[in-house]
Amino acid sequence: MLNETLPNTDVAVCGLPAWNSDFFEPFLGYLDRHNLEPERIVWIADSASLLELASQEKRLEAARAILEDDAGHDKITRQWQSRIAEGQPPYLITVDDHNQTRDQFRAKLDALDITAVLNTLAEVTVPNVALVEKALSSARLNARNERNFSGFCSQIRRRGIRLDIVMSPFQERVFQEVEESLGAERMGELIATADKVRAFVDCSTTETELSLADWGLDERHFINRSAQDDYDYSIWSSAEAFNTALEDMPDRAQLRIIDSDHLNPIGAEIFTRALVEKLDIATDEQ
Repeated sequence: MLNETLPNTDVAVCGLPAWNSDFFEPFLGYLDRHNLEPERIVWIADSASLLELASQEKRLEAARAILEDDAGHDKITRQWQSRIAEGQPPYLITVDDHNQTRDQFRAKLDALDITAVLNTLAEVTVPNVALVEKALSSARLNARNERNFSGFCSQIRRRGIRLDIVMSPFQERVFQEVEESLGAERMGELIATADKVRAFVDCSTTETELSLADWGLDERHFINRSAQDDYDYSIWSSAEAFNTALEDMPDRAQLRIIDSDHLNPIGAEIFTRALVEKLDIATDEQ
């Protein structure tokens, strides 16, 4: 989709879980080893981007495994090149199948009454609140932020790369509920904002932080993140229906009901298209 919306432009995406300042060093190393010289980097930062979470070492180990696995990357590239040479799409799913699945999912989301969803959310506590609360209760600001970002900005300037920072959209109501438990002062210390990120990163060209509505999003775009076919959308008809369904639902399934800061495929598409448009506007204003 990025290639469609940005014609005549080579686009690559690097998605790692809970991206934070510790990931930039191996990321720049990946660029060097593969002789990649991007003109522009867009960093989608989130509310936890300045934190060191309890699983930080595991996350960094996973990031390094991905960014430093040159043999694995070469193998996947050869597989894609082989499929393209045979006249097939590089991925196992065809474009038509993808579009059909996407359109079916969009129709289900569109059929949801946003007013009913908001009323339900106002009366229930979604399972993700406890998950976010647990992660933040043991989190702390990453003591390496200043060093990591200083090194990253030094490289950005040396390479002549334009850096755009975009704060990822999230559900404010989830963090408001967590704040009731952890306290406003603690949440204020932990949650990243564009201003807080800018205090560490002084090499960005633009910083974008918008509300859900300004991105063209709403709470429905966090529902059923993995777009499962058997998802029961009727639970959003009322708080009673939601709580009743929750009683008989396995813990893992409960966490998939609605996410706090990860968009579902339709939300991700809306966000990406809006992002391209807004960054183009930002470019024109320079």
